[in-house]
Amino acid sequence: MSANWIGFYDNFSESQVRQGEITMPGSHGSLTKAGKVRESTPKVKGRERHSPIPRVRNKRNFHKRVIQGQVIGVRK
Repeated sequence: MSANWIGFYDNFSESQVRQGEITMPGSHGSLTKAGKVRESTPKVKGRERHSPIPRVRNKRNFHKRVIQGQVIGVRK
């Protein structure tokens, strides 16, 4: 048992616990409510993202890093 369950059975008599009359608490809400918020939220179209083709990207990075001598993450 995790630390959250320490003291859970303190509210019940020892005979109730021994006879199995105590049930564990349920899950976080009923399954009939699952997904209601997400399905009722309107769909928002994401913007189209595209990166340059690798050959162009690598050439640009080479020019910045080697030829110009810029260090990544540091501003001059």
